[in-house]
Amino acid sequence: MTPLRILTLVAIAAVAFAVGWIGGLGFQRGYWTEVTAAWVQAVGTVVAIAATAWTAQTPIRAEADRRRQARADFINALTDSAELSLRGVDRLRSAMAGQGNFTAACQSLNDADAAVLRKLLDGAIDTWPSARLYFHAERFLQAVREFTSVARGVCDTYEADTAQQYEMAVVSHALAKAHEELRQAIEEFKV
Repeated sequence: MTPLRILTLVAIAAVAFAVGWIGGLGFQRGYWTEVTAAWVQAVGTVVAIAATAWTAQTPIRAEADRRRQARADFINALTDSAELSLRGVDRLRSAMAGQGNFTAACQSLNDADAAVLRKLLDGAIDTWPSARLYFHAERFLQAVREFTSVARGVCDTYEADTAQQYEMAVVSHALAKAHEELRQAIEEFKV
């Protein structure tokens, strides 16, 4: 039972006690008439209607909260997946620039980094919070696939010739652009 529900029950009990006490006092002193009874009944009816309306909204609020949480969880999974995908890409780019172990970076380059993103994209577009978000996630995944494909070619030869370096630069730029567009779509969706 939530604190708000407990507070509501306490408030209802307090109002019922107060009405009973005032009614008892009025009855003892002779103020209790048919007009007083009609007013008490009218006020009680209004309070009952208000309480019923408020109680009827509880499942609706709970469903809205559940949907809001599911949407937040989805966005977090999407964001985490995109960041995980980029970590593998960044490791390889750093290694190619001479700032890391090239062999280890090639070995760590795998499709598992984008597995969560692929799983999210396997769902129907109408299960996504927004078609725009789906589109940008799809573009980002495609850029990750292109980068991975080119990177595997570089990893197979263990060195990049000028053409491969150029191709890596092109796909790296496309990947960075797709990531930025996805990040912007996520931020717009959060608002």
